[in-house]
Amino acid sequence: MLQLQEADNWKKQAATTWAAEFLLREGESREFLGLWINSSSVQEAKKRRVKQVITCSFPCGKWLHMIGARASLGCELCKRERNMDLKMTYVLPKEIVEHIQSACCKTQKKSVIGAHNLCWKYLIDPISTHGEATRDLEFIGGDKDKQLQELWAETRIGIILQWDEIADK
Repeated sequence: MLQLQEADNWKKQAATTWAAEFLLREGESREFLGLWINSSSVQEAKKRRVKQVITCSFPCGKWLHMIGARASLGCELCKRERNMDLKMTYVLPKEIVEHIQSACCKTQKKSVIGAHNLCWKYLIDPISTHGEATRDLEFIGGDKDKQLQELWAETRIGIILQWDEIADK
């Protein structure tokens, strides 16, 4: 840290994260995020979680390990699951926000997919109900869930690019 202070280049970032890059990019709805955080109708616990993710201080295993509150930065849920299946636990994925929230963690997968589907339903229902009556789009979700290969066969995209050409890639 002392080296950073002596560099005298205060215009350049000392470190960066995905969240910092997001917040520094133009046109990424930072204004909306600020309004949401300052809204009195949003619960404080939700605001706190968002701030923790943005500042990379979300209390996941990596952060707890960094501050000395946990011996390992490995995912505790993955460790528990592997112990139940009698599998090796010495090489565990890092317990970071991306691991927890992107369905990489097998024990969180069902919850993450459920949250994703709920968000999708929250967006699609009003669009389907209140959108224009004449459109060529069919929203797929919920009970209409389909595999990509099935969609490929049902649409005219197969005329342009055959499924077999991309299936192996």
